[in-house]
Amino acid sequence: MKFIDAIIAERKKKPSVSPYEKGSAHLRTEKEAAEWLGVSVFTIRRIRKRNEIGAYNIGGTFHYSIKQLETYLESKATCPNLASKSEIIGSPATPTPLSGKPLGLTQVPDKHAAHLLAQKTFTKPKKP
Repeated sequence: MKFIDAIIAERKKKPSVSPYEKGSAHLRTEKEAAEWLGVSVFTIRRIRKRNEIGAYNIGGTFHYSIKQLETYLESKATCPNLASKSEIIGSPATPTPLSGKPLGLTQVPDKHAAHLLAQKTFTKPKKP
């Protein structure tokens, strides 16, 4: 979380024009948004196509707001690994029950029956 906060703080330090003034850089192009996130243009396109980030389609090109980029970054934050949750490792105290039928209930065909079944299965069908 500190890493994402550091990135957002660094991005906010850069002097920019107010988003409401004429000539504002409020909306970023795909290239600018990719640079802002530190990924390639192709990666940001894949992210957009997976609907993980919002975008504005203006004149056939996609633009991203700073808010959308920050929201995407925050959605990708992982929780710190707590030591109390990762202490228990190994096998459970009780054995895991087997799935399916218990052994011995499935009939095993004898050698002759298995041979006849194989012949019946692999012979070519008769033409009418």
